[in-house]
Amino acid sequence: PGSRLHVVKHILPILLETAVLIEQKYPSASFIIPSASPELFSFIDGEIRKAKYKPVHCRIITGVTREVLRQARVAITASGTATIECALMRCPMVIVYRTSMITYLIGKLLVKSPYIGMVNMVAGKMICPEFIQNNASARNIITALIPLLEETAERKAMLDGLDYVNTLLGGPGAVERAGQIIRDFLEKNVSSGVACST
Repeated sequence: PGSRLHVVKHILPILLETAVLIEQKYPSASFIIPSASPELFSFIDGEIRKAKYKPVHCRIITGVTREVLRQARVAITASGTATIECALMRCPMVIVYRTSMITYLIGKLLVKSPYIGMVNMVAGKMICPEFIQNNASARNIITALIPLLEETAERKAMLDGLDYVNTLLGGPGAVERAGQIIRDFLEKNVSSGVACST
């Protein structure tokens, strides 16, 4: 769901509700939530215990995100660097982002980008669906996600798009190249008077 607490807090409930809907269609589905740190693990665990929707087969793990993505059929992820990790592992994804309304509005004023997902920024086109703020509902997410679970034209198109991103990023040093592509992208799309730093 992301590595920052405020992002996790805003999107985890939607992800859990989506997982419950997936279980209704695929009862044997299982869900793994990768955690970037033991602290985040504890936070996610606490949030799941309090959640209205809880999938039956759900585990939180720490420190093995890439291994999880290699085995996952699909990922639901926040818009940041996790999208690049998914691309590098060829894991189809749906991108979700929610934050406080004030943060969202400030971001919209400052960044004039058609995309929020880093993978889409790198590609220069929409290859992975993005759901932002009120559009980030379980129903919208599952509508985009279900075709990615099966051997469909949508899944093939996304895998082709992820291959394209991997070609752009190349082999070793891909993360650094992604960072440079995104910096260049933001320099073109951030309102004047606002500095981008690395």
